[in-house]
Amino acid sequence: MAEIWEKEYLVFMENLLRELAEDGSIRSVAVEENGGKPALSMIPALPQDGYENVAFRFTVEHILEETEQMQIMVSMYSGVPAERIAEAEKIIARLNEFMILGNTAVFYESGMIFYNHAFVFDREMDVGTVTTLLGKTMAIIMKTVPQIMETLDPVVNGTTPADALIQQGIDLIQ
Repeated sequence: MAEIWEKEYLVFMENLLRELAEDGSIRSVAVEENGGKPALSMIPALPQDGYENVAFRFTVEHILEETEQMQIMVSMYSGVPAERIAEAEKIIARLNEFMILGNTAVFYESGMIFYNHAFVFDREMDVGTVTTLLGKTMAIIMKTVPQIMETLDPVVNGTTPADALIQQGIDLIQ
């Protein structure tokens, strides 16, 4: 069950992101309830060509008692056919070798390829400290996701087999 402070913090983040959105870097941001659990959704203002399905989702998880993790999931592709998922997995494995923060993964049932990162914090931490650290993490993620997509696009779109890309060499700078 979600605690009151979780939704309050996500609403605080929503308001902060709305202020940032005034520079045009965010298309939409909203806190919603999903199964009794608050979630913050954000759609960045990335170029429409090739990035139209990119969306961020923030939730607070409790893996261990008295701990909190800000789960940051970025959906990059949805509805990818199974045969392309198998090819994409070869690239995802290579990309994950380079990642310090987070990983790329697949929801097989929906054919969704996503980036995932858990940001651990303590509710006793100063909200400004948490927000600053989360902002720095987000800056890295905002640079990482387009690199992942640029690498995966030819495989997901079926224009280049994974083995050909691997042979060319794959780099990710995080």
